[in-house]
Amino acid sequence: MQPHGADAILGHFRQQSAACHKLGSAFTGRLLAEAAKRLHRVDRLGMKILGWPSDPAADALALRLAGGLHALALSGRIPALAAFDDKQLGDTLEHLMREHETWLVAFIDHPPQTNEVARSAVLMPGFQVIHERTGGRPMRLFELGSSAGLNQHWQAFRYETDSWSWGPSGSPVVLRPDWQGKPPPLGAPVVASASGVDLRPIDLRDAEQQLRLRSYIWPDQPERLQRLDAAIGLATARPPAIEAGNAADWLERRLDTCPDDETTVIFHSIAWQYFSREAQQRCFEAMARAGGRQSPVAWLRMEAHPSGGHAVLDLDLDLWQPGIAAPRHLHLADCHFHGAWVRWIGI
Repeated sequence: MQPHGADAILGHFRQQSAACHKLGSAFTGRLLAEAAKRLHRVDRLGMKILGWPSDPAADALALRLAGGLHALALSGRIPALAAFDDKQLGDTLEHLMREHETWLVAFIDHPPQTNEVARSAVLMPGFQVIHERTGGRPMRLFELGSSAGLNQHWQAFRYETDSWSWGPSGSPVVLRPDWQGKPPPLGAPVVASASGVDLRPIDLRDAEQQLRLRSYIWPDQPERLQRLDAAIGLATARPPAIEAGNAADWLERRLDTCPDDETTVIFHSIAWQYFSREAQQRCFEAMARAGGRQSPVAWLRMEAHPSGGHAVLDLDLDLWQPGIAAPRHLHLADCHFHGAWVRWIGI
């Protein structure tokens, strides 16, 4: 595959910088803008990034560099950079990219790993709709693109808004989205089982893997890091079930049988866009086959709008009911990329 060219790479950095500003991280926006100005001055790292052989946006190349720098700061190998003004930041950044060049080159070879816990504030109401629409059957959950599987513990989180609250009051993870619209249905869903798949799942027992996960939280958003650390604590005590593998292969095997007394729920958040078209088609066909049997099948996803916009995400649900060949499609909500706000449309 031919490189996209240095101009396209730098354009990607500028676009990602603007996106970070829009999503509330002015520091990461500044960091990426300053890095883009200096990449040509850094030997191996600059050549690696400016000669990137595939689509830099699809590979989240700019965020890989930001994550690598944050990992260095979190581990104490470089100072925190957020307090520097633009001139200081740029000069310091150029020096650090040279000094830690070998480490950063290796870091950006790995795809980003994020597991934004606040996305459960969007997903949980979707699970509630499924619970209500399927007569309260126990749910078996299959998560695609699980990362560390933290959102499999959505029932253990506390949710608080101006109009409603739900979840254990003593939970170390408290989510407070800006909720717009009527309250969702708030029942007591039963999760019979939960498991997931990821090409490179995060093993939270491994300190380096945990550092990689933490590094993709933006440095000027400490509340997100606090939530992540609290969720890691929950998951360490009760590790989620995650397998390494291809999502389509894994899901096809799991959907061979659907228990009559349970609702099968396939869910994911900001993962679908990374699957090949073939994998997407195979996953959908597996769900449709399972949906033609005698138990409900639900597909819940929090993903970018098909138009390609990233400012607002969609929470969508397709629900196959027994005896009905086609699923019912429901657009449940518009939401923030990190779950900071939810505009509930409901049913």
